[in-house]
Amino acid sequence: SRVLKASPTLEALTHIFNRKKTYYKASQRQNHWNNNNSNSANAEIRNQMITAFRRQRGFRHLANYLSKRASSSGMESFPSLDLIREVLSALETVAMFPLGSGGNEEEDGGTANSNQQGQGQQQHLQLQSQKINAIHDECRAIASAVTKHIIEMDDQTLKKFSTDAIYKIRQSLGTTYQRIADSKTNNNHSAYPMAIHEHHEFWRELALKLITSQSLPLRLFGWEQVGKLIEDCEVHQPPPRSYIVSGAGTAWVNGRYEFDPRRVLENGYVNPAGDVQYVHHVPVDVDNPEQQQQQGGVAGKTLTLFRCTMRSQQKWWFLSEADADQPGTDKDIDYYQHKSKKWQEKKPPDFGWLTCRSGEDPPPTLKSLSVMVPPGEEYNTLEHKLAKWAIENGVIELVLGDSIHREIVSRSTELIKFLAGMCNVDDPIEPVVRDGVASPMQTDMIPNQYCLRASHLLMAWKTCINTRDDAVSTQIYQLLVSILPSLSDELAIPLIKAIHESLVQSLDKGEDHFLKVSQFCSTVAEKFWDPEGKTIPVDESFESM
Repeated sequence: SRVLKASPTLEALTHIFNRKKTYYKASQRQNHWNNNNSNSANAEIRNQMITAFRRQRGFRHLANYLSKRASSSGMESFPSLDLIREVLSALETVAMFPLGSGGNEEEDGGTANSNQQGQGQQQHLQLQSQKINAIHDECRAIASAVTKHIIEMDDQTLKKFSTDAIYKIRQSLGTTYQRIADSKTNNNHSAYPMAIHEHHEFWRELALKLITSQSLPLRLFGWEQVGKLIEDCEVHQPPPRSYIVSGAGTAWVNGRYEFDPRRVLENGYVNPAGDVQYVHHVPVDVDNPEQQQQQGGVAGKTLTLFRCTMRSQQKWWFLSEADADQPGTDKDIDYYQHKSKKWQEKKPPDFGWLTCRSGEDPPPTLKSLSVMVPPGEEYNTLEHKLAKWAIENGVIELVLGDSIHREIVSRSTELIKFLAGMCNVDDPIEPVVRDGVASPMQTDMIPNQYCLRASHLLMAWKTCINTRDDAVSTQIYQLLVSILPSLSDELAIPLIKAIHESLVQSLDKGEDHFLKVSQFCSTVAEKFWDPEGKTIPVDESFESM
């Protein structure tokens, strides 16, 4: 096969893309550069250089160049990671152009400008969307080549790079994909969340490559990435599709609140960074008009479950009849509110609601139903994909296998907690019926399919009682105790039985498991009992873990 050669001019891109170059910095020797606008002016110069490169189809040619060399056969001619980092920093800038400066460019001889003058605004917006999509396609092609190159690296090659260099490249790729997802075409986030899913697919592959490495520093770094993956899954977790409000003293507040359709993207997804709001239309009872009149004539009104930013910048939740002209102000009729903590701001809490002046005690409780994704995608979120990745690749078995290490066990706690939480996250899906036939995409799905299993916990305990390394045993004790409050009966009971059986074997068969069992019980006691012998509430002990 033809040998691919490295481009002798490729290094010149570092002079264009590297924002730390001297000519992009304010000179300390020239007084006219020492002003507040110098940094933004120099950044604009770099942006113009990158734009000029893009207009000459530079990124398109670069994508083709990298794609041909991304596989192992072209590994030696692939640019260095230092150069790739500069390329990715330019991609971050390119992906952001449509958010601010896209409308001011005169692309290729003023084509966009002539369309503005000669045709309607709608056609101009369509052309702008096409331009944005073309830019994003180039960004994705380069990102895809870089990710393929990294995944194709063997263990010896990967060990030559610092974990910091790998981290910065992964982070830069994430920023690029996030900006693609956040950009707008025709006022719609058409790339959300597909761009995020693309990045997570690479991220999971990279994490698996790292945690299966022969290098302990790479394995530890890989487990740090697994923790970051879990955090990012939570950031992009879709909001619930609806809420059931019940038990409110103001009876007409009770009912089903659906996600506000005005906040749903054309592709059926919701950007969780946007406003979260649910609406409930009070039903009209035509059979009891007198009773409805006694209830204040609320039938047919629209109630809203929404989040409001207070003057203190805290985000509280309200169940209200929103003012038509100024919603979210003191003109709303508030029935119930929730003075949420920071961790309760993302979605409406189920409990802890308070009665407002216009409401009647008792306050309601809430129950969420399903997630706000297109029909058939309920079990295909980032969380589900991460859980599937962990189970199908035997990630827990890697933690507790022959090469068990106490630092690995310690870093795996977040994943095992995450998988324990996936055991009861799914609601049964109501099949969408079209022309009398249920959608096969929905009826073939299994709720809570990929999650922590009793066999994982039994393996952990078996490893604990068989290892001679006290440090490893201690880490496993702490791991099991930390997830104990979140375990269902189906998981907790087999574990407790196995621990009890170990104690029986110590008494009946002379096996020396008594010390291990007593150490585990001591760890449990330290976590759930205070020095005075009083039981600490599970919620409080769990929050401290």
